[in-house]
Amino acid sequence: MNSNPQIVIDLQILYKSWEPVLELHKNALIEVCETCLNDEYKMGFPQYPLLPQDRTYELSIILVNNVKIQELNREWRQKDKATNILSFSAVEGESIFPPDMPILLGDLIVAYERVKEEAESANISFIDHLKRLIIHGMFHLLGYDHIKDEEFVQMAKREYKLLKKLHIYDYIDDLTLD
Repeated sequence: MNSNPQIVIDLQILYKSWEPVLELHKNALIEVCETCLNDEYKMGFPQYPLLPQDRTYELSIILVNNVKIQELNREWRQKDKATNILSFSAVEGESIFPPDMPILLGDLIVAYERVKEEAESANISFIDHLKRLIIHGMFHLLGYDHIKDEEFVQMAKREYKLLKKLHIYDYIDDLTLD
């Protein structure tokens, strides 16, 4: 097993307010994704042990507004409200992974206004909150969930460990995970 897997991130801006954020923090967001993937990779992808090792992994981060994320939330989760992030995993259980092809992890869709509102409400920086949400979304793409209490605890512990590693504030209990 190589020390670190390759990750390709397709960043798409569909709402102009994201442009200055990406100009200043693109590398930091990529680092968050790489660190999350590297940690899970070194642990053998505990939630998806059949996920092939030594491959390139791909994901998309799509930056939208509240209107777009509410539309997607209504369509895919039957919740007619804006949310901060949606994760659409391309990996499920016994997925088939053709040899010599990159592994598509899935899509993270993030709403600018919701992230901004939550960060201001919690009195934390926008970028730290965004990083935390990307970590949360990455864990969903890598098979973690928080439907049951024990799943929530496991996911929260993994997130907390990564937040500490990246020197991001720790506020696991300060914001709801909806």
